[in-house]
Amino acid sequence: MSGELQEPETSIRDTRSKEEPGGVAEKHQSAPSRKRRASSDRSIRRPYPRETLEAALRVPFALKDKNGGNPWPPADVAAAVGLSPKTPVFFYLAAASRDFGLTEGGRDSKLISLTELGRDVVYAPNKEEEEARLRDALLKIDIFVRC
Repeated sequence: MSGELQEPETSIRDTRSKEEPGGVAEKHQSAPSRKRRASSDRSIRRPYPRETLEAALRVPFALKDKNGGNPWPPADVAAAVGLSPKTPVFFYLAAASRDFGLTEGGRDSKLISLTELGRDVVYAPNKEEEEARLRDALLKIDIFVRC
């Protein structure tokens, strides 16, 4: 040892708060905790649904084909589309259907139901009308309007 005093891990000069990255609390966390927190800080909020419009159509068509277009609990909708209600896949599918304006409610709501636009799509009298309503659904996403 060289006889020099070493600065303690936390000092008066450490002005960062415990919540700030690199602050006192972070220094005492285990490496996996810091890594997990760092990766969640970098998560990106997508300006569009994670699932495509084509995939999202599974939800309103399941409501129409298997429940006569009536509202249904998410667990029943998930079963109708062949998924478990607690999976991330169903979460994103239901969220995409909601974001496109086809349904109301999501995986954690009491019921999932068709919106007026959703009814117009699944009960369209012809292919042209269905395609026009699908364009409307696509334009419910702000970033697609700006393109």
